[in-house]
Parts: sequence; structure tokens; C-alpha cells
Amino acid sequence: MREMGKFHCFIFCFCLFVSCRQETGPLKNNLSVDSTTQNLDTLSDKYIIAQQFVVKCDTVSLRNLDNLKKQLIRLQPGGVYFENWPIDAIQNLATFMDTTFKIKPFLMGDYFKLTDLSVYPIWAANKSFQDKQFWTGFQESGLNWLGMEEGLFNDKITTTYFKKLYADSIVNTVVKIKMKPLGEEALKKKLVLIQHTHHTLLLDAYYLDSLPYQQIRDDFDFEGLFIVNSERNPIHHIKTGADMVVIQDLNAFMVGDLKLRAHTKSTVSKILAIKNRFKSSGNFGGMPARMKANRYHIQIKSTVLIANENRLLPMKKLYFVDYQRLLQTKKPIGIKKGVCLLPFTLQDSVLDVLCVHPSANAMVFVFSNPKQWNKLKGAPNLCYTPWGHSKLLNAQLLGGLPIDGHFFNGKKFYKGKTLPKSKLAYVPSEYAFVDPKELKRISGMVNEAMNGRAFPGCQVLAVRNGVVVYQRNFGNSTYSNGLKVSNLHVYDLASLTKVLSTTLVGMKLWEDGYYKMEDKIGDYLPDSLSAYLPNGSSIKEITFQELFIHQSGLPAGFPVLPYMKKAADKETRFYNGFCDYPYSGYGTQVANNLYMDESYQDSMWLKMNTLWLDPKREYKYSDVNMNLLYFLFKRIIDTHAALKPKKLYRNRNTYEEYVHQTFYAPLEMTKTGFKPLNYTVLSKIVPTENESYWRKQLLQGFVHDPNAALYGGVAGNAGLFSNVKDLAILLEMWQNGGVYNGKRYLKSETISMFSKSQTGTHRGLGFNKRTFDNAAYGMADAAHSSTYGHTGFTGTCFWVDPSEKLSFIFLSNRVHPKISNKIYQYKVRKRIHEVFYEALLN
Repeated sequence: MREMGKFHCFIFCFCLFVSCRQETGPLKNNLSVDSTTQNLDTLSDKYIIAQQFVVKCDTVSLRNLDNLKKQLIRLQPGGVYFENWPIDAIQNLATFMDTTFKIKPFLMGDYFKLTDLSVYPIWAANKSFQDKQFWTGFQESGLNWLGMEEGLFNDKITTTYFKKLYADSIVNTVVKIKMKPLGEEALKKKLVLIQHTHHTLLLDAYYLDSLPYQQIRDDFDFEGLFIVNSERNPIHHIKTGADMVVIQDLNAFMVGDLKLRAHTKSTVSKILAIKNRFKSSGNFGGMPARMKANRYHIQIKSTVLIANENRLLPMKKLYFVDYQRLLQTKKPIGIKKGVCLLPFTLQDSVLDVLCVHPSANAMVFVFSNPKQWNKLKGAPNLCYTPWGHSKLLNAQLLGGLPIDGHFFNGKKFYKGKTLPKSKLAYVPSEYAFVDPKELKRISGMVNEAMNGRAFPGCQVLAVRNGVVVYQRNFGNSTYSNGLKVSNLHVYDLASLTKVLSTTLVGMKLWEDGYYKMEDKIGDYLPDSLSAYLPNGSSIKEITFQELFIHQSGLPAGFPVLPYMKKAADKETRFYNGFCDYPYSGYGTQVANNLYMDESYQDSMWLKMNTLWLDPKREYKYSDVNMNLLYFLFKRIIDTHAALKPKKLYRNRNTYEEYVHQTFYAPLEMTKTGFKPLNYTVLSKIVPTENESYWRKQLLQGFVHDPNAALYGGVAGNAGLFSNVKDLAILLEMWQNGGVYNGKRYLKSETISMFSKSQTGTHRGLGFNKRTFDNAAYGMADAAHSSTYGHTGFTGTCFWVDPSEKLSFIFLSNRVHPKISNKIYQYKVRKRIHEVFYEALLN
């Protein structure tokens, strides 16, 4: 009798803590008991009783899916509890139940298993986790009854947060409590948890035949749900007052074994009211990707930089050091920067040795066990992540992703240091809220175009929110005997040069005050022109603005044919102003073993200054505009000591050296530049046309455009070579408002001014944009009006969308072996660009 008295005492404590009347009120407003009961009157007893059962679906049932479906149709349970099921499988079964169930069951899963995260009180560690975005996928799909371990509710922050989630009808937290036959104090400790919970408790009561559930409700007016997981006698728990029970062996269970009890309808009404509160559209679209996105963001925000005294982070390159290597010697191991990943289980004595090792100042110690905190907190460079080593952690250590988390050891909160994101990150696309499933369509589009001989190969890359969400090389450099396209290959960018070089330099010179948009270019032309042009230059009244927006009145192209005089069959080394080796006076190389008389360039410059101008000054896309800007910018650089490079490298002229030193080199764009044979091997340069008119050879390593070729491969309209990885860095600098890897290259105001549509035209300064009604060629219809970029004749393009933080690059050699327009037929650039918008999850 004494033992029985103690048990009733415990039950009294249990009842006292669950009486939270102020939280249960909203349920009655959401779906009243009376109206629900009236709805139940139209259902048979079988369907009403079945609402009290939750079917547990484990991996075994997943392997026997057909049998599971049959049993579910027969039982029609009130809920389904998924254990270790992939989201796709849950989606398929949920869709099946939507069409076969009279009353839609709730869908439940364990939060940390669904997200593939370790159990850690993330909501207490970082308030940013309390953002609703982390629950959107669960809420929309209906998989919003989420099991949570009881140990998470030991802190007030987590408890308060989940109460709010319930009040806002976002998710229904199902707190899992293990009810084992323990001693008095241990049982009391378990029951104390209930005062912090909400309306649904999952009791693992394997060792209890029953609890006086109804007595608790009657005496204390508790309106929450008790879901009991007990294999011993689930039916008995229902009979003694549990709201729902979890069952797994459906073959051995018959609903007909139960009779409709006096309180059954009121119990089921309560179940339906909560289900109705958390009902959703059942939209699983993009759910697997959303789950991963949330998981990745949680992982990133959980990383804590506790100490960075030696400023080791961010690192340029990761060098991992095994902790055992440090234990083997008491001397420095001879590295400047390293990362030491500490195992979850490591003796305190070992941690003591590591913290005072001579190489500790050159080492970032990364730990995952909060219990190691007390021993490691004195380390000069210390980082915590509850999830262990991953690509995400690597990106954070390199500066590709931010570190701004805070540490919570279960008792105390510690504010971490901030390490901002500074460069591109190569991590899964879900982190940037891009669904990789949608991106799989790109391969089919590219292969279709390649099979139609639109181009032999290409590079495709896209960046979202500073993350490379897609980067792939397709095909070969040529149709016959070509190497597979790799990251090391560079392409002839053609007219992308107009913005990736000419406009880029123009941005910097304008920003630094070396010219104004309204300035007439006559003030910047050399005085020496007057000796050759008695009447002055015909183009001197044109402004810089008019050149950038292609409203200068200049013709679309320069008359190059008179200068392309290579004879069909040469009889001497010198013919028509060309030579087959770099002889004195023949220093302008236009192709392999083909050098041009240097005086030709002087003649072309004079010709440019006598071109006829259209007085209407209407929009006309022109190579001449950009080449003229190139010559003007080169002269500005040459005539200002502060700009002119002190030394020229790799046979570069002053303009090349300026753009290289100002942008490409500090941005680490090692594969970008004019005259690519100066910095890369021939086999890594993708060839363009096998030209038969002028240079009569396969053009590889030499610019395809004849204008740029006559200028020696360096011009304002074409001549630049690069690959997608290099260009992604430059575009990201623009996306970041002129900053990359902690260095400012341009002011954000400069980028904004150049990239926006100018008055009276759809174009930006140098950049192409949407027209007022339609997207630009090669641009997705879904692209925002702020999008800017350019296309190139050789089969290239890029687009930067600031509104979505989305950049897209496509490089191909569609002019190989001969100029082909099939790339326009397949519309591959536009279609691929469209896919990236369709893949966005937000």
C-alpha cells in the first residue's frame, strides 16, 4: 500500500505540470468540438476509432511498400510516423494516402533524423535558427508533426521558442519521453519536462501497461494529446484513456476489435482539431532540397570561431594535421597554417598536451564535443562545429562561407567571433536554395545541341548567393581528336571583352576621375593627329556616354577588308604587308607564323578618325565604339604616371598590364588575359574557326575576330580569353558591390551606374540588358530587369542578376570548325539560363 501511495504522488506531480490552460485555448477557436463531432456523425465507427492509431513505418515497411499500402487502406489511421524514410518515399506515400483516405492522416517524423543532424540545442545556440524559413518545407508539405528528444527542453530558450511555433500553427512539436520503471527521483525528473511541453507527448511506455490518462484530464482539464508507443498492450492504453497509440504490426491488428466508447468522439474531435490546425497544401515540391538547404544553413550557423589570435583564418589553402602527429614530437612541425580535427572522444590529458604544443600557434583546433570546451578554451586558435568535418566546414575555413555562430554547452552561452564570407564557395547547391534536381535538365539541353553540331563542347557555371551552384564541362575542344573540355581550358570570349575588359577599365578610370561621361573625346585624342588630319578628327564631338551606349553615329564595323590582304599562295617571305616571322617592322602577330606590318595600325587609327558619322545618333551596336574606348583608355593610362605600369610582363602593352594588375592578378584570375599563348599551353586553348579566307589556318591561341587580330590580339571589342571559373570571380566582385576576398576594386555606386539602363535606351554603359518588353538574346525571360551582361560571337554569354544574386556563364566555340548558327536554333544559352530560375527554391 505504501508503494501504491508513492506512485499516486508521482502521478499528482505529473498532472500538476501538464495543466497549462492558457496555451490550449486557441484549439477550441480553430475547430470546435461541437462542429467536429457533427462531422463525425457522418462517419462509421471504424473510421472514427481508426483516428486513435498512428502507424509506424520503418525501413522494413518501406521494402514491403505494396503490403503497407493495403494495410493502410484497410486501417485508415489518424497518423503515420515515419522512421528513417527518405523524403521522396514519404512524398510518394503521402500522395497515395491523399487519394485513398477519408480523413487525411497527420505526417510525423523525427526532426533530427529527417534533417540528418546531430541532436544539439541549435535554437538556444543561435537565435537566427528561430527564423521561420527553417520550417517552411515542413509546414507546406504537412510533415509538421516533428518528434524532438526530451533533453532539448532543458533550457528556457528552446521551450519558449517551440511554444511560439505551436501558437503560430507552424509545427507541432511532439516531445518524446521515455517512461521506464525508474526510481522515485528519476521518474520525477522525467515528469518535470512536461511542464515545458505543449500539446503532444510521445510516451515510449514499453514497460508500463497504462497510466491514468483520463483521471489527469478529468481532474486538471488537460487538453493535450498523449500518444503512447507501447508494444506490450497498445489497446489497453486506449481503453484507459490515451488519445492515440503507435502500432507497427498492422497484420495482427483489427480495428473491429474495438468498440466506440463514450469518450471516443470527444477524443477524436480533439485529434482532428489539432490536425486541422496544422493542415497544409501537401506541397512536397522541392522538399528534399529545402530540407538539405535548411540543414546546411544550420550546419554553417552552428560553426563557432572561439579564438583566432594568430589570424590563421581564413586560409588560402587547407592543410590538415593529424593530432597524433603533434603528440609524436615536442618540437614545431614546420608549418605556418594548419587545421587539426579533434575526435569526439579524446582524453583530457591529450587535450592538455595539444593546447601547449609548440605548433599550437600555427594550428586551428576544431572540436565537436561540447564537453571538451573546458580543456580547449585556452587554445589560441579554436573552432567548434557540432557536425564534424564536411565540405561546408572547409568552405568556412577558406572564407567561402561565413562563421558567425555562438557556442552553447548546455548550460552557458558563449558569443563567437565573426569571420565574414569573402570569396566564392564550392558547396552543394541547396545551400544557396537551388534545387539540384532541376539542374539535371541542363545536360540534356547541352547534349542535344552538341549532337546537332551547334558546338563541340562548352563550359557552364552559375553562382547564387556567392555559391557555385553549378559548374560542368561538356564535350570536347574539337569534333575530331579534341581533348575533353576541362577546368583548365580557356575560350575566346569574343564580345564579352567589351565588358569584361573595356567597360571594366572604364569603370575604374571614371570612378577615379580621369574622364566624365559627358566629356567629348576630342579632348583626349593625341595632338599628333593634327599633323595628319588638317580638318581635324571627324569623331571628336562624340562623348564617352555615346560610345558606351552605342549611340555615337559610328558604323557597326570597321572597314577591315583592305587590311586583310594575305595572298592565296605566297612566293616570298614578304607579301602584301605580312611576313611569316617577326622581322623588323613586322611585330604585330595576327596568327601562327603570320606577322603584320606595324604601320598598318597607324593607318587604321587615322582611318578611324575619318569615319563618317550618322547625324541621327540612333542606337547601333558597334565594334568601333568599344575599340575607340580601348584606345582612349590606353592613352589615359599612358599619360598619367599614377596609372602607367612601371614594368611590362609577358609581352603585354600598358593597357593589358593595367587591367591585369588592377583586376585579374589580385582576383587570382590566372587563366584570363589577351594573347593566351603567353600564359597557357596550346592544348588548353579551345580552337575557334578553321579560317580559309585570310589567315588560312585553324585559329588556336589567336583571337577569332579580325578587328582584334589586326590590333595584335588586344582590342576593345574582342581578344580576351578565359574560362568560367575565372569569370565567376569577376562577376561575384560585381555582385558584392565591388568587393572580393576582403579587397575593394570598385565602388558599389559605380557598378550600379554602369549596369542600369541609361536614359533613352535599354542598354547600360557597355552592358546589354533587357529591352523594355523582352529579354536580351540568350537571357532567360524570368531574368529581373536589373540583370546585365553580354553575349559573344564565338558562342559565349554571361548574365548577372543582382535581385536574385544569380550569375550565369556559358562558353563555347560554336564557330568551330566553321561559323555555324545552330546555337541560335537550339536557343541553348537562353534555355539553360531559364533552368536556373526554375530551380530557385525561395
